[in-house]
Amino acid sequence: MENGLYKNQKGLNIMSDSVNIMMKRKLDSIDKVSLAEGCVIKQLEVADAEALSNLYNAAFGFDFQTPEWVIKEMLDNPQVKAVYGIEHDGKLVATAAIHIVPEYGETPELHWVATHPDYRGEGLGKAIVLYTLHEMKRMGFKDVLLITQPERIPAIKLYLSIGFTPEVGNDEDK
Repeated sequence: MENGLYKNQKGLNIMSDSVNIMMKRKLDSIDKVSLAEGCVIKQLEVADAEALSNLYNAAFGFDFQTPEWVIKEMLDNPQVKAVYGIEHDGKLVATAAIHIVPEYGETPELHWVATHPDYRGEGLGKAIVLYTLHEMKRMGFKDVLLITQPERIPAIKLYLSIGFTPEVGNDEDK
């Protein structure tokens, strides 16, 4: 990071404190999860740290998510209730996590949703999000929120298509 900016692998500067979009939805009715042949969903563990690190870096274009970072911030973090992944023929290709943020009260955050660039457009992002929402509901949560960035247009379209709505805090947010 330099001057508040991260440089991704494509050479684009991304602001570390850029504007975020908060979206919410109820967990009362969730579509069924549909997976392509050769795909399985599992809860990730410390043994998956290197694969998860590689996925994050490929998906987001950064190179700072080391296996050690993944263990500390995701897989061994008491605020992260679970991290799920989709494997295709043994390769981790999509992921999402359930993050508990005390400031959000009883509402969990859908966190660190990522799909490997080589597997985008195949419905894996939708599948891992829906699976994670089902798990949240099974755990007794009533609603969920997520935070994303305005430049993540495909992700925003996905979230809107499965029932998330943007939270507008004031006139500036409209």
